[in-house]
Amino acid sequence: KHREDAPALIDTLGGSSQGASTLLALLDNKLVQAGDISPAIAERIRAVHPKDPRAISLSKTAATQRKQEKQAAMKRLPALRELTDSQSGNADTGKALFNGMCLSCHVVGTEGRGIAPALDGSAAREPEALLTAILNPDAAVEGAYVLYRVITKQGEIIEGYRKRSDSSGTVIS
Repeated sequence: KHREDAPALIDTLGGSSQGASTLLALLDNKLVQAGDISPAIAERIRAVHPKDPRAISLSKTAATQRKQEKQAAMKRLPALRELTDSQSGNADTGKALFNGMCLSCHVVGTEGRGIAPALDGSAAREPEALLTAILNPDAAVEGAYVLYRVITKQGEIIEGYRKRSDSSGTVIS
């Protein structure tokens, strides 16, 4: 039986290597189904268990799910393109949204945090590619930019992008 808080629990477990192992055990015991696990969590599990057949299977399922999400986003593009062509925007509102949402992770020139891919040159992209990146940013996320969650020995939860992980610990930014 699935509970309403199952997605949050899966997301929390998927943020650590111990949690990734727990999710695989839950899959084995049929307490969680592969379809319950988001593509991002599936990739985290695969990063922790790269040779595990269950993790490989989850990764393949995630790739299929991302493809379906991309197709759904692409179906929305003509209507959105028509909307952007027929209406003018508000530059001040757009700048505030961009600064608050995009630059909290990305960088353009010297502005932004720089923990996600740089957005320099995005203005030169085709409108469809730009809309796809906005509507479905995870469609082509690079492995280096998967968000990880680390739980310290003191129980503190830290999220960020994994820079390094070895026997001495994990470094995230």
